[in-house]
Amino acid sequence: ETAITFQYENSNESIFSSFFIDQNNNKDYEVNTKLKQSFFSLDGAVRYNFSVKANFTANLKYIQNNFRRNNFEKNYSLVNPNFTFKLEKTSIGNFSISYAENNSFPEINFLTTDYLLTDYRTFTKGIITVDFLKNKIISFSHAFYNDEKRFSIDTNLSYIKSKKTLNSENEITENFNFQNYIITEGGESFNGNFSLVNYFRKLKW
Repeated sequence: ETAITFQYENSNESIFSSFFIDQNNNKDYEVNTKLKQSFFSLDGAVRYNFSVKANFTANLKYIQNNFRRNNFEKNYSLVNPNFTFKLEKTSIGNFSISYAENNSFPEINFLTTDYLLTDYRTFTKGIITVDFLKNKIISFSHAFYNDEKRFSIDTNLSYIKSKKTLNSENEITENFNFQNYIITEGGESFNGNFSLVNYFRKLKW
């Protein structure tokens, strides 16, 4: 089975904020950030069934993004692959293993060009150099259900490697907190989840 999807999207976003001290407008904390994104994406997917129980899915998404922030403009090319192998309806349950890469832009709240008042004493400023976030994910899952015995097992494991991630630097003064968002080198994380459910008929749990 194959599928090809084309998509075009044009979006405009803006954040405008004025700051007054004793009814006087302070230009140092005036925010006027405008974003415009025109992106085209091509998404190709292939699913191959080895048998009734085993199948493989490959998905490749290419994105061409014309990005504008105020006077800054640049064309970006993003590629997000996704591969999944599934083994289902076996005597010991269903298995799945997948690999995915996710490249995406930060939201407008992290792209403001000047300090924006976010609460009564915190000013936040977006990233200076525009770039996209990158991470890779490898995941494994296993699920086994026995409806007759009211018994189930769920296991999920994932490994995430972030090449570029969003962080913040903070400067705390006597009266205010100034927060600057930055894109830094990422790290690694491991996540695991295991659950076992068993219902006892005699106890009626």
